[in-house]
Amino acid sequence: DKPQRPGRNPKTGEEIPISARRVVTFHASQKLKAMVEKARHGAKPQES
Repeated sequence: DKPQRPGRNPKTGEEIPISARRVVTFHASQKLKAMVEKARHGAKPQES
């Protein structure tokens, strides 16, 4: 969730409150985490 914050109208310079809102956040599933771990352990070390 994002809290209310001040914003500004770029044309007039008037300060306008931007309302609080909900935002989508990503949460990896257990299946995805397991796939990533498996790929990490099977991957070759990277060369710089």
